[in-house]
Amino acid sequence: QFVGFTALWGHVERGHRRADYSIVLLPEFWNKGYGKAITQFMIDYAFLHLNMHRVSLEVYEGNKKAVSIYEKSGFIQEGRQRKANWVNGAWKDIIQMGIL
Repeated sequence: QFVGFTALWGHVERGHRRADYSIVLLPEFWNKGYGKAITQFMIDYAFLHLNMHRVSLEVYEGNKKAVSIYEKSGFIQEGRQRKANWVNGAWKDIIQMGIL
């Protein structure tokens, strides 16, 4: 059954061995452990099979559940783009996270 979409987006500079991670789950699969399991699988795949040095992601301010999953998976908040995303009539920050 289709639960959502996930990807590791590689970069042209192959020698840098870095990728950006993204995940989108259908709402009916939220809060059921899929996000955590998929994120851990993708991190393991990136480092063990693709020989990545770094995986990065961006998450919108206020998405506390996603930030919690990423932090439990080993990601660290590395930066913030202040008021970079317009959501429901208000500006929200974009939080930049990474794992080595």
